[in-house]
Amino acid sequence: PVIIRIAQACLRAELAPMAIDLLREAVKASASSVPLHYELARTLKLVGDREGALAAYERVLALDSSHAESAYLLAIGAPTDARLERAQTVLEKAVMAAPADALRHWQLARVLANRGRGEAAVAEFREALRLARYQKLVDIAADSQFAIGRMTSNASDMNDAIAAADGAGVDPTEYRSELAQIHFMAGRAGEARAQLEWLVARYPRAWGYHYRLGEAHEKAGA
Repeated sequence: PVIIRIAQACLRAELAPMAIDLLREAVKASASSVPLHYELARTLKLVGDREGALAAYERVLALDSSHAESAYLLAIGAPTDARLERAQTVLEKAVMAAPADALRHWQLARVLANRGRGEAAVAEFREALRLARYQKLVDIAADSQFAIGRMTSNASDMNDAIAAADGAGVDPTEYRSELAQIHFMAGRAGEARAQLEWLVARYPRAWGYHYRLGEAHEKAGA
């Protein structure tokens, strides 16, 4: 709808309140429009209105129970057993309908991981990784490989994911921070120190990284 393009233009112009007002009026006039409700949800999420966004995503699913993106965002953003189960069902149908969709495999993997279905989650992450590499979706590939490494306790996979992210210009901060913590908890202070040194160099005013690096030095006997 034209109103969506207008709302998006408002967002680009940093006129978020105007975009939200336009979309709220639009959904009142077209209460059964899935695209309008979804755009309202997306816009509310962008401006940080978490509760408003969640309610809008629920309205999307009330109109279209197969809306995979809304089911996923609700399950990950505000997980409950019911939302996770619903998202798994919706995403399983989505990947059956579009088996080459790397994003949907990655989303399904994350939902399965949140439900404690480790083996199934790893299988979906592997498929997401395979497809994402072929389709050159570097962020999905890196995240999938890191998740596989985390879930299988394989540091090599996690290091490869960080290298891939670095090489493609994807910010690896979250991966390096998590890997440092994994190494530290496993008693591998030297490996943790290597990740924390990178983090301290990147974020010299992030005192939490300095503190953790000091701990790693102490544990490693340096």
